[in-house]
Amino acid sequence: MNQHTIDANTQERKASEVARFGKRYYPVDKSYDKRVYENSWYNIAKIVVVLFLFWIFNSLHWWGVFSLGIVNPDALAWYSIGAFLFTVFFLGSLLLSGKYANKIKRHHEFLNEKIAERYALAQEVANKAEQATIHEEKLAA
Repeated sequence: MNQHTIDANTQERKASEVARFGKRYYPVDKSYDKRVYENSWYNIAKIVVVLFLFWIFNSLHWWGVFSLGIVNPDALAWYSIGAFLFTVFFLGSLLLSGKYANKIKRHHEFLNEKIAERYALAQEVANKAEQATIHEEKLAA
């Protein structure tokens, strides 16, 4: 049976391996991907730009809160109460959805474990049957 699925020559495969693992003297764990765990200068620049945009938005928000507190303290009090209630509601909904997601995940892991047990049992039975036929053939010979 031919397992070949990638049309790439040796040079292309080596380039892909270098892109994924980098040039390393020692072999790298196959689950490690340099493109995920290491940053390029372009990616670092994107991170810094987004960080500055976040800081600009945050400073404008807090300047607005400060201005609202000076102009209309009652409105700021209601804004703060609304923000607090929204936060409590949002965190409660996260906890509730996490509860059900964890329940589903535990059930999934349980079923995977049961399937693995049944598969191992079937393999064991098949191996015993195969060993018995081999033993019978040896005895017959």
